[in-house]
Amino acid sequence: MALYNSNGQINTTSVSGSSTTGLFAADGSINIVLNSGNTGLYHPCGAFNAVPALSSTSFLNTNGNLNVIPGSSPSGYVQGPGTASRNFIPNPFMSGAVVGTPGTLPTGWSVRQPNGMTTNVSAVGTESGINYIDLSISGTASATTSYQLQTNTTTSVPISFGNTYTSSVFMYYSVTTALPNSFSLGVFSFQSNGSTFNNNYATTKAVATSGSLGSRLISQNYTSSVSTDAWQNIVLQFNQTATSVYNFNIRLGWPVIQQLI
Repeated sequence: MALYNSNGQINTTSVSGSSTTGLFAADGSINIVLNSGNTGLYHPCGAFNAVPALSSTSFLNTNGNLNVIPGSSPSGYVQGPGTASRNFIPNPFMSGAVVGTPGTLPTGWSVRQPNGMTTNVSAVGTESGINYIDLSISGTASATTSYQLQTNTTTSVPISFGNTYTSSVFMYYSVTTALPNSFSLGVFSFQSNGSTFNNNYATTKAVATSGSLGSRLISQNYTSSVSTDAWQNIVLQFNQTATSVYNFNIRLGWPVIQQLI
């Protein structure tokens, strides 16, 4: 078995939770402890807390446990809100990232920042079993606009008019010296040429300033409302004011776009 099945869903393996297992099973699937009664995503053994769920549901229940659909793997698979397709993001594990000043962003990722702002890759690694990248963002913004981090290229993820999708990322501020005014989880859509902008499907979200990355999932659902939508990409938008000074770090991992069927 592997992390993903042939439908692009995440395979899971049930463990008892009585001994340390970590997040991943030997076959590449994710370890889960079913119906543990614990609050939050992570069980002390390193696996996810999980509960069986119907096919039309959210990633997490109200206790922060992972919802798992019964399936053909040892205990089922993670399907996300509704009946979701595979993760369309080409590089969710952030391969190609290099720590440095400025360092190198993951392959296919890019930054659009106001003049006066700088971005450095300060760390890469795993936290609670989740691949992450730390970005150090600082400077004096030259304009009232948003700092934008894009996790895929413009023409790498399709979108179709009338279809509903979910986008998500694990993220928190790891340095909070001078935070942005607000944060929006956005998805830009483009026409078939990949350059004509159509829409920004964005939702303002609160971002935690501490805690485990595994408990810091930020997500939104959105429906394509422009008939010429053809491509989409996740855009993390940190809103800034001209002449204001900013100095903050973000830790983020596992960006996802899935279609809800």
